[in-house]
Formats: sequence, C-alpha cells, structure tokens
Amino acid sequence: MISIGNGLISAKIETLGAQMRSFRREPEGLELLWTGEDPRFWRNSAPILFPIVGALPDNKYICRGSAYTMQNHGFSRSREFEVSGIGATSVELTLRSDEATRAQYPFDFELRIGYSLEGRTLTQRFIVTNTGAEPMPFSFGGHPGFRCPAFPGERYEDHSLVFEKPEAGACRMKEGPLLAEKRYPFLGGGSTFRLDKKRFAGSALLLDHLESKSVSLMSSGHGRLVTLGFEGFTHMGLWSGAGDDPFVCIEPWYGIDSRADFRTLEEKEGILSLEPGETKSAAFTIEG
Repeated sequence: MISIGNGLISAKIETLGAQMRSFRREPEGLELLWTGEDPRFWRNSAPILFPIVGALPDNKYICRGSAYTMQNHGFSRSREFEVSGIGATSVELTLRSDEATRAQYPFDFELRIGYSLEGRTLTQRFIVTNTGAEPMPFSFGGHPGFRCPAFPGERYEDHSLVFEKPEAGACRMKEGPLLAEKRYPFLGGGSTFRLDKKRFAGSALLLDHLESKSVSLMSSGHGRLVTLGFEGFTHMGLWSGAGDDPFVCIEPWYGIDSRADFRTLEEKEGILSLEPGETKSAAFTIEG
C-alpha cells in the first residue's frame, strides 16, 4: 500500500490493480472513499477498468476470428502493477502486456495509472499505449465508490448527486449483465438526483449524453462531500448495491456495457482504437 498526502487530503493506493483504497479529508481524517472493509457489500473501492468496460455476453468475444474469454470490466483490477514513479504527493503504476493478458486480450499494451494531489484535489490519470504492431481496440474507466453516509447519524437517502448543469437526457440500464436498448427518464431537465435504492433497481444507471463536466455528492446535513470532474469522458455509470450498501459509485468511462447482439471487440459500443505506437491519455479529478 502506497500513501500520499499534502496535509489537506491524503490517499492510499494498492499495487494490486492500481486501486485507490482511501481518500481522506485532512486534518480531520474524514474518510470519503468506501474502503471495502465489509465484503458483504463490496470488497473493492475504486477498481481500474481495462481493456473493456462492462460485461460481455457469456464473458466471450471474437477478435481476428478467434474466441476469447474475459470477465466483467477486464483484467487490470486483478493484476499486480509495477510502481514506476513515486513522490510525497504522487505515484504512478504501470501494467504491461504479458502471456497471461494475451490469453484474454491478444494485444500488446502499456497501461499507466497516475495519482497526484494538489490542494484539495486528487487527479487520477490513465495513459494507454499500443506497444504492438496492429490497431488495438480497447476501453477504460474508473469505478470510485464514495462513502454514503460519511457521517454518523445520516442515512443514504440524506444524500444527492448534483450535476454541474441541467440534464435533459435519458439514462440506460441493464437487463441482467448486458445493456438494454430502452432509455429511461433521468433528471428531466433538472440537476439533482436524490439517492434512493429504488432508483437503481439492482442495476447501474448508464449515461452517455451528459452536458455536465462535474458532479458533486451532497449531504443534507454537511454539504458537499466530494466533486468529481470528468471532462472528456464519453460515458458515466452510477451504481449502488440494492441492499444497505453504504456507498455510491460515480464512474467516468470511455466505453459502456455490451448489448446482447455483441460479438466482436471492434464493434463494441464506445470502443476506442489506437494505432501502433499511439497513446491515449485522460484524467478525472476528485475534490474533497
């Protein structure tokens, strides 16, 4: 576990999966991230999604005429990353393709995940490079889960997600593990999404036409907890478990879950592609 801090905020990052395991507001030591301490709810905190976002039909896909198997959200969250740079307020971790990754995903790549702190803001950066000799289809994204409630005496329902701008677009959901075609009402031109387990109905809410570039998790009793800035990301997932899970995930993505008629990786909705030697960079921010 790697710790970084600047006196205002601090974070802990695990080398397994390059996953952030703590994000605290200092000096009061207020933990804002769900740390996975109770696996009955969710054992993760903020996994990295790569080289796909979401699930595949029967966990299978076709690429260059061959069949491959890959689990939901890809394999990066279960791989050990190398620490490639570290300082008091920043760290970078790197995953490179090897025989095990090629068995699931037949491409050569380098994935770098960086975390840095400035003031009360953490920046999480993704840098993906195609180190192979042919075009590489891929998706990536974040999956941070924020403690909800963060203060004793509050309820999950005492919280809201407040978007930067009014949002008139609809959201999508899933039928089982796969993306449904139907769209559902979301905010109807408003900007505030009041948290209620019934709104999730056991599924993530999937957004792909947002006007906003940021969203804040608000407590009715304590005001703003965190603001996540996601400029440039094409999709977003909002998720919370259907039971008493004390967190909400705000997930900026390049990509989205698969439809039932999906077959080849190149045709997956939201997929990106890099030519040999090319790099794709993106970052989102969390202000505590």
